[in-house]
Amino acid sequence: NEIREVLPCPTLLAKVPGAKFWVRGLANIRGRLLSVSDLAHFILGQRSSFSSTQKVLCISHRDQYVGLVVDQVLGIQHFNKKSFFSQSLDLEENLKEYCQGYFHQHNQHWHVFLFSRLLQNPHYMNASTKFIN
Repeated sequence: NEIREVLPCPTLLAKVPGAKFWVRGLANIRGRLLSVSDLAHFILGQRSSFSSTQKVLCISHRDQYVGLVVDQVLGIQHFNKKSFFSQSLDLEENLKEYCQGYFHQHNQHWHVFLFSRLLQNPHYMNASTKFIN
């Protein structure tokens, strides 16, 4: 429910001076400014290398409108409620604060990433390298 649309990675991004390393830039999406960040770079500290499968997830939560670069999108997945488990035991430590359980389907764990938790993180929301008082 948190993802509004999925876009190909914009080829033209306006750089943001003084922004943290994981901020890719700003894109104009149908007349609306979209800040674009590298999700893996923010969470794991590893910059995603460009590939043709990369997409931008447009997240609209309350008054926030952000784009997150991910390596690929597999489309809409449907899960049986009976395959949901509330605790994620095999999840990397950096992801635990953003995930809430997982679905087990086709011998895979599909973790539930809550983008609203990312947008509540003050480290993500303050993308400036300099603090302004």
